[in-house]
Amino acid sequence: MTGAGATYSKGIVRGDFGISYQTRQPVSEVIGQKAGWSLLLSLLSVLFAYLISIPAGVWAGIHKEGRFDKSSALLWFVLYSMPSFWLATLLLMLFANPDIIHWFPASGVKPATGYPADAGILEKIQLSLPYLILPLICYTYSSFAFLSRTMRVNIIEQMGQDYIRTAKAKGLSLNRIAFVHALRNSMLPLITVFANILPAALGGSVILETIFTIPGMGYETYLSIQNQNYPMIVAIFTITGFLTIAGFLIADILYAVADPRIQFRSETNKS
Repeated sequence: MTGAGATYSKGIVRGDFGISYQTRQPVSEVIGQKAGWSLLLSLLSVLFAYLISIPAGVWAGIHKEGRFDKSSALLWFVLYSMPSFWLATLLLMLFANPDIIHWFPASGVKPATGYPADAGILEKIQLSLPYLILPLICYTYSSFAFLSRTMRVNIIEQMGQDYIRTAKAKGLSLNRIAFVHALRNSMLPLITVFANILPAALGGSVILETIFTIPGMGYETYLSIQNQNYPMIVAIFTITGFLTIAGFLIADILYAVADPRIQFRSETNKS
């Protein structure tokens, strides 16, 4: 490997991506500094999306064509159709604008002066929370819109199965049947979505992190492309590829956990 930036690199195969052109630090150190915020936002957005979408989807599924089902379908459709960059800009104009409503800071993840030297973890969370609310809304809304509709379709399909009829014949309540029995068999499509967490955690959201000036990997990707920081670009896309493969592997394992009928074993030809 030759050229500028490769002089001090031991090679990508050894996990050494060289020196960042911008900071003159090892690329691995820059990624370690930036990946934390992207990971935090990705995990929180997925957590909130699942906490909202699973109950909403199950409830809409067991009350098919009901008032909640119809109203939520319209709401999810509207949310899913809104571009994240448009909503992010709108939220900043409405709720981070001194001329309208100034409830939240417009950019960053902590005060400009930084955390106090003696600040504990709870105080740091309290100081950073106002900065994270608007980004989390933009990270989460399209996910739970998609997941809730997926869960609704899966629940409707499961409610017509024979084991559900048996559970009804035993006198179990509809809520217990849906949230205990049908829910587990409806989780497989959601596991597929869960597999995208690892690459998203490193790559972050380039658009949202740039709009909110979040010092994560998405914003770092934008700056690296803008400044032709090739070692950082190569590192980000290489690690994202490995994490994508790891995400699919974890998803396959979770399939077997959610459905015992799925087994991974090699079959030998019997002579």
